[in-house]
Amino acid sequence: MADRRMLTEVILPAVREAVGEADVLFVGVEWYTAGYDALFPAGNLVTVDIDERQQAHGSARHVTADVRELSQHFAADSFGAVICNGVIGHGLDAPADVEQALAAMARCLAPGGALVIGWNDTDELRVPGLDRAAVAAGLVPSPGAGLPGWRSESLGPLRHTYDVYRRPPLG
Repeated sequence: MADRRMLTEVILPAVREAVGEADVLFVGVEWYTAGYDALFPAGNLVTVDIDERQQAHGSARHVTADVRELSQHFAADSFGAVICNGVIGHGLDAPADVEQALAAMARCLAPGGALVIGWNDTDELRVPGLDRAAVAAGLVPSPGAGLPGWRSESLGPLRHTYDVYRRPPLG
């Protein structure tokens, strides 16, 4: 699928390059994420999923947890990047839950870190107020800021969209 190729061939390598040796958090795992660990330096990818059955598809440092409760598992400023793909709109649906998840992911990001959100922008499924919720969480929409990001563009039949946000650097 075009969206997975974009993720594995463009976005994940760009994230790896941007963060260097910093840890990366990948939220939401499935059978096709099983090899993502190999795309990062040994031990630098941490995965999280609410479903304990998905652990087999996560990284060596997988955590079974709800994305809204990341602070129970990770310290603030822990990750150079957070990638949340296919979670918002597929399990994380209510606007209040999306806001809580964005706040939790923003808290885990190191200053200057990037949050990449992949979601299906279809007529049946709209994520209301994603930018507003991200800004409320202290993030800045940052398409084209060193990482590829697309807004309202179609990648395949599901109209998968990747949005990039940054946590502003200190100072």
